[in-house]
Amino acid sequence: MAVNANTGDISWRVPLGTSDELEAKGIHNTGAFGQGGSIATAGGLVFIAGTIDQRIRGSNRGPASCCGKRSSTRRVTRTQ
Repeated sequence: MAVNANTGDISWRVPLGTSDELEAKGIHNTGAFGQGGSIATAGGLVFIAGTIDQRIRGSNRGPASCCGKRSSTRRVTRTQ
């Protein structure tokens, strides 16, 4: 979910994360338990990796324009 900090309005809302087991059965966009927030760049890129599905995602205009996602062999739980 993204909230406009100027107005408090919700800009978009989609499930974040996935379950590989459900994806294999054709069930998509289920969401996954999240434990972290996102980080944004001055150029408008947003990265988030706080889900238990071991993926990091990047977007430049919200969830519909996901730039990509990568799997990790380790759990990604924070950005420093």
